[in-house]
This record gives sequence, C-alpha cells and structure tokens, in this order.
Amino acid sequence: MGIPENEVAADNQRREFEDLAKTPGGKIVTGVKNVISLVPGAGPIANAIGLSKIMMELGASSVEENVKYLGSATAEALARVERRIDAQGVSVQEIADRYSSPEFAASLEAAILQTQRTRQRARLNRLALILANSVEAGEIEPDTIDDLARAAVELTEWDIQLLNDVRECESTYTEASGYLFMWWQEYWRNFTVRHPHRSLRAAAGSLGRLQSFGFIYGAEGTSLAASPVSVLYRLSEDGERFLKRIDALRD
Repeated sequence: MGIPENEVAADNQRREFEDLAKTPGGKIVTGVKNVISLVPGAGPIANAIGLSKIMMELGASSVEENVKYLGSATAEALARVERRIDAQGVSVQEIADRYSSPEFAASLEAAILQTQRTRQRARLNRLALILANSVEAGEIEPDTIDDLARAAVELTEWDIQLLNDVRECESTYTEASGYLFMWWQEYWRNFTVRHPHRSLRAAAGSLGRLQSFGFIYGAEGTSLAASPVSVLYRLSEDGERFLKRIDALRD
C-alpha cells in the first residue's frame, strides 16, 4: 500500500523546510515559525528571533562566499595573463615581483572591500578582470584600482553599454567644427533602434552616473530640443581605462 498523497506532500514540505533552515537566511524562517507557534504575543518578532544576530551571520556568510568567488575568478584570470605575458617573453621572476609588491596587496584589499557591496557574479567578475588586466598592463596602482573597483560594483550593464556608446563616438572623433553635435544628434535620432527597450530618460540617468565617476565629461552644451541631456559627451581617460580593465581575457 502506498503512502497517501497528503502525507507525501507533508513529508516533502518538512524536508524542504529542514534544508532551508540550514542556510543563514533560513534561520529567519525557522525563528519566525518558532516564535509564532511557541510564544504567542512575545512582542516584536524581529527582536524575538534575534534578527540583529542573524543579519550579522548572514552578512559574514555572504562576504565569505563573495571573497571565495572573487579569489577563484581572479586566479583564473591571472592564469590567462601569465600565459599571455609569458608568450611575450616576460620572465617568471618579473611576474612574481608583480604579485609580491605592496601595491598588488593593497589592490587586492581594495577589491575585497567591494565584495561587501554586491551579490552579482557579473560584478565580481569585473573586479577579477580589473586586477588581472592591471597586472598585465603593469599598472598596479591601489588608488586607481580602488576607484575602478567601486565603479565595477555600482555600474549596471546598461551603464557600461552607454559607456561603450560614448567610446564609439570617441573612436571617430575629429576636430571638425560641429562634429560632436552631428554625432550625438544622429545617435539620439536612432536611439530607439539601437536600444529598443530603453527610454531616453533611462539614458539620461545612466549618463549622469557615468559622469559622476569621471568616465565621461560634457565637452559642449546642446539644445534639449534635440537631446534628453544638455551636453555633448566625450570619453575621459578614466573611462577608457575602466573599459580596458574590465575587458574579458582570452587566450
């Protein structure tokens, strides 16, 4: 005779609950259940379940997981860098010197600090690429990497797409009179074709974020009749550096 379906469902639910309870966040669920079932009217539930302690444990667990992932991603990226620069004739000792420098240690600290500010693997991968590409370029400057790492965890994929758009403008830039105005006028005219699921307001907000990081700057003013923003942007040296540092490594 088989087990009644309702008993099977109850058993499955119990197992799922037990698995959930093993995770840091699951303690909130079990704590709430226990407070409600065992101590009716116990007062504020958040206090009764020890939410403050749970959040500290959850935070420590999240940071540990992020740092572990960053370490793995960075090691993989650096392995590719080693193969590339070895093929260029860079000695093993020179590579080792880059790793053992105080600047590299400080750069690692800067990247690790930013792991506390995201749960997105894509952004952690950006941190790994910034570290690896900086080693390859021989430009291990902690202050610069600190700024790049902060941008890596704050900027969205949409922000970076727009930064690449500005880079496209920069790649064809000439000193010809009216060049910027004509380029941006054409860009905004074709914006919905280029980015069919994005609005002009979203673009304006994103450009503002990029400017706050110093990755783009307003070179000239323009009319709001032809643009959602009042300036014509160009890519800064810091913006170019950021894009190069998050560029995916390929063997």
